[in-house]
Amino acid sequence: MKSGGSNNKNLEAILKAREARAFYQQELVNEYKKTLIAFKLNIPGPEKDNELYRKIFNNGMNLLEVSLKEKDIPIVFKDLKLNIAGAEAFIVVDDDPVYIKKICTDIEDGDMLGRIYDFDVIGPLGDKVGGSEIGRNQRRCFLCDEYVWVCSRARAHSLDEMLQFIENSAKAYFK
Repeated sequence: MKSGGSNNKNLEAILKAREARAFYQQELVNEYKKTLIAFKLNIPGPEKDNELYRKIFNNGMNLLEVSLKEKDIPIVFKDLKLNIAGAEAFIVVDDDPVYIKKICTDIEDGDMLGRIYDFDVIGPLGDKVGGSEIGRNQRRCFLCDEYVWVCSRARAHSLDEMLQFIENSAKAYFK
């Protein structure tokens, strides 16, 4: 019989990585006193890093960098990290956080893989910019279009269903 020991260790490590991410974000906001974009992927389950996920992440990063360049928003600082919680990017820009949130949500809404992307925008005072501040509704489930929090709370979909959707979407996208 298989034990859940390795999954528990993964979960603990992922939680520690989340704590480290939050601390690092606060450090960057304090140091630069500018808008911070924290980018990662919405990947359910204990495995957060593989070749396909890195490809999705790199695609999202490219879309963000192209969007910023098209709008003449220079990147003040950029740091990419890879850990058990997956790939993460921390980008500091000198522009209005609400405007930056709009750019990020346009990427999420306009790209076939957008529901997998997770862009958090944090203002110079450490305040997270929510989608409601730009008139965006809450995020929807990529499987059934219900609000994410409803499906999450009800455990409406299996981990396998969600991961299969991500894999199928990415394979179709990168064909």
